Amino acid sequence: MSLVSCVGAIFWNDGYGRADIWYIGKKDYDCHSFGFDILAFVILYHNFIPIILLATLEIAKYIQALFINWDEDMHFKGNNVYATARTSNLNEELGQVKYLFSDKTGTLTCNIMTFKKCTIAGIIYGNQSDRSAAGEENLSQSPCPVPEFYEFNDPTLLQNFENDHPTKDYIEEFLTLWCACHTAVPERDGNDISYQASSPDGRRIHT
Repeated sequence: MSLVSCVGAIFWNDGYGRADIWYIGKKDYDCHSFGFDILAFVILYHNFIPIILLATLEIAKYIQALFINWDEDMHFKGNNVYATARTSNLNEELGQVKYLFSDKTGTLTCNIMTFKKCTIAGIIYGNQSDRSAAGEENLSQSPCPVPEFYEFNDPTLLQNFENDHPTKDYIEEFLTLWCACHTAVPERDGNDISYQASSPDGRRIHT
């Protein structure tokens, strides 16, 4: 565009430059003038963006969004849910991210808390890596139904409470506070019991 405009300027100067027009300065046209005119037109046209460039960028963003939707690293197999790019500007914003900060773990996890261990009067309960046969038998004889997804398994807690262990009062106080100081509401689904907590994130507590 600058070159065509510069050539047009040469023809215009040849046609009108010799006329006795007082407000147009007369000058001899040479190679220096030609370079100056090209530079002037480049400065005038540098803000112009071809329409096809905008269309090409949108097509590229759309294709990149498809790759985000197909990314297996962001595939949650539990619900068979893939990442979804809802805006074409998402890839540009992700390209600027270097560090990711979160004010709580629930933002990056499934908002599920599972009771696994506890410590009462200096004694750690629930530190068994595998479910023992005795623990399975004691839980099977429990009057309350035990869900299949429980992870706390330590019969020592119940034994210390029933056998008048020196920490019995602490165990009773711990269980009392644990049952009273919360906002979870138990919900029964067949033989499974889930506790729905009144959290802004809808946090679920399984125990």
